[in-house]
Amino acid sequence: MTLKIAAAAALLLASTPAFAEPATTAPAPAPAAAAPAAAGAAQPFSRETTLENLMANPAAKDATLKVFPDLDKHPAWEMIKGMSAKQISEATGAIPEDKLVALDEALKDVK
Repeated sequence: MTLKIAAAAALLLASTPAFAEPATTAPAPAPAAAAPAAAGAAQPFSRETTLENLMANPAAKDATLKVFPDLDKHPAWEMIKGMSAKQISEATGAIPEDKLVALDEALKDVK
């Protein structure tokens, strides 16, 4: 008897669109991050850019190496290159805030 009741309830729930949204619901607006950035709204390179991406751009590399000389020659380079300076700072405390500020400042005009 319990099996019949469970089967009937499952059949009823499957055929009833009780939890479905009405077909007339407007699509949700796109998230703000998906919108194109306004020209000059945000700098393309910062403390949040991965070290590998900073080293891939000649101007960003020069700016980064002014703050962190020989960074790309660091013994842990292969382990840290996929991280940003901010991530390294948060994870290890090895990069003080003043160095992060200096990096952002050095990168502010790099395009």
